[in-house]
This record gives sequence, C-alpha cells and structure tokens, in this order.
Amino acid sequence: MTAYLTPRRVDSLTEALTGFRLGRLVTAHKVQRLLGLMAAAAAVLPLGLLKARPQQCWFNAFQLHPRDDRHVKLRVSPACIRALRPWRDRRFLLQGVPLGGLPHKRQVISTDASLTGWGAIWEGLSAMGVWPPSWTSEHINVLELKAIHLALQMFLPGLRSQHVLVRSDSTSAVYHVNHQGGTRSRRCLQVAEEWLSWAWPRLASVRAVHIPSVENRAADILSRTGPLPGEWRLNPEVVSQVWAQYGTAQVDLFASAETTHCPEWYSLVGQGGSLGLDALSQDWPTGLLYAFPPSPCTSGPAEDQGGPTHSSAGCSTVAGEALVPRPSPAPAGSAMAVTLPGGSSVPSTRADLASEPRCPAPVGLAPAESVIEQLAESVQETEQRQGSFY
Repeated sequence: MTAYLTPRRVDSLTEALTGFRLGRLVTAHKVQRLLGLMAAAAAVLPLGLLKARPQQCWFNAFQLHPRDDRHVKLRVSPACIRALRPWRDRRFLLQGVPLGGLPHKRQVISTDASLTGWGAIWEGLSAMGVWPPSWTSEHINVLELKAIHLALQMFLPGLRSQHVLVRSDSTSAVYHVNHQGGTRSRRCLQVAEEWLSWAWPRLASVRAVHIPSVENRAADILSRTGPLPGEWRLNPEVVSQVWAQYGTAQVDLFASAETTHCPEWYSLVGQGGSLGLDALSQDWPTGLLYAFPPSPCTSGPAEDQGGPTHSSAGCSTVAGEALVPRPSPAPAGSAMAVTLPGGSSVPSTRADLASEPRCPAPVGLAPAESVIEQLAESVQETEQRQGSFY
C-alpha cells in the first residue's frame, strides 16, 4: 500500500513554483508559503525533508524575521533554482511512499568517529578504517556522519531491506539521521544527503538514538585504530574452564585493571598493576599464576627472547598463550593455542577465544540484548508520535 499526494496538493505546489524564475524578485512571504507546502508534502515523498533542505538553507541565509520581514523582496539566484529542481518534477511529486506498520525489530549498529578514523559494531562484528588525507581536516560532526555511511556499507549484506537503528554519541549525527539532514551546516547536509540517498533503496528505514560516550566505548576504541595489543584477553568462559581443571590463579602476569582475570596483576604500561609494572622484571609471588602475554611478548619463540630473566621459584603457571608469532593487535577469534600443565590445551576453534575488555557480548563488541530492547521501545514510541523516517 502506498501513500500519495492528492492531485490538488500537487497542483498547489506546481502553482507556487511558477513565480520562481532566475533573476526574478519574490517576497519572503511567498518563499515561506512554498516552504510550508514542501513541509506538508514531505511525509509522502521519498526523502521529502531532505529534498526541502537546500531551499530552507537558501532562505535562512537572508536572516529575515518571519513576521516583520514578510514583504521583503528576494532575488531568485542559481542556488535557489537548483534547490527547487526536484520539486518541479511531477514524477517525483506523484511517486509516493509505501505504508507499513512500525518495525518490531531493528538491526542495531554502534558507530563512532575520531580525527584518526572510524569504527562500528554490529551483531558482535566490528569494522574500522583510517581517514584518508583529504578527510583529516573535516569537522568531527562531518566525520560522525561519514562513519555511519561507511558502517552501513560494510554491513550491507546483513542489513539489506532491514530496519536499522544507529547508536551514536554525536547529537549532531543523530539529528541529521532522524530529520533527514539539517540547515546549520552545508557540509553536514552534503554528507547526509549522500548517504541517505544511498540508503533509501537498500534499507527499509534508518533511525538513530543518542547514547553516552561511556556506552559507546567499543566503537570509540575502533575509531582510534583499534585496541592496544595488551588490551586483548581470553574469553572468561574459557578461563573458567581452566580454573575448574587446575585451580584458580591469584596473579595475572600480563594485564590491566580492565583485562585481568585475577585479583592481583602486573601491567605493561601506566602506573603499574596492583603488584607493579612489567612482570618479566619482577620476582613473582608463590602460588598459581596466569599468563596471557600481549603480542610484544610473543613476537618469537621463547628461546629467542633476550634480556634478563625473572625469578619464579615456588610458583607454577596455570595457563599461558603459546609463545608463537601472531599479528599485532590480535583480532577477536584469531587462532591461538592456550597451553596448560601436562601439555593439554584449550581448543582454539572458538570464534570468541579472545575479546576486548568490558564488553558484554562473547566477542565483546555487541550491545547487551536488554539495551537493544530498551532502545527499540524508545524508538517505537517516538515513531508513534512523529511518524516513520522514510
């Protein structure tokens, strides 16, 4: 079922456009009336609000008072003619938009951008990239919008024809998504127009919701070229299996406050863990120890490692990653061998063997299901009041 403009409404728009010819003078009141007709028709036109934004920008540039300057005459410029071009196309005015119920489920994507790059999370999968030189001078609001575009492109095979909810800590990006662009920044409008026009035939709908930066940490880390090598850790479920078989270790030799699995730990950077900095230069305490070395410590076989040795009298290692070369940083799910006493090992075929810290999902990158449900309910209530995005 499709909603269309009535023939009478189409005729009103066409008539209102007749006086807008290059070089002619039109009153501000006439422009206001035309913008009102556009706004009324936007709900039943494909990306109707987006198509009206250029004309709104052209009129706003005059900075006129909406009531006191109604009779001021404005000269129709080439920019005004370009802004009105889609509205002169009768096929566009008669195209209509499909009607349908509110979506009961949305695909949730978390995105973020920094001056370095962009990152995105969807269903436990991650995507990231570095800005080319031509984009490094762009405003952060522009980069946030571009990050959404790139994320949707990256995950398109799983998002095609789906309703999408974008989680972002940028209020500007959220506004441009939910209102089909804006009028304050022409550059933001240009980027929004580019990706909204791309998304229209490929996605059922797109909405956005603002979240605090602390809840968008995974995408933020990815936008800054990814987590540090030492910020990866074994899946807690795998660690629990090791604990159940060999006992619970009390000291993590290579960790941080966020990645440690033990009450005490050594760290590689910063002010040091609860037991100090750099486990390889310390005397280890007695008892069971746990070791998941970051990639700087696993760049080659153990016998090739130079430098001073540590004292480990009276202690034993519960679990440690095999000292074999691996990329840096190691992506979640990369092939790893977790060696245990006696030569046994934890199977390394899990897709979530390694993960980032403070992440609820197995891979550590997807939002909790309860959060998704709350966001979906919030968006549904908003749509009931304001109508669908497309």
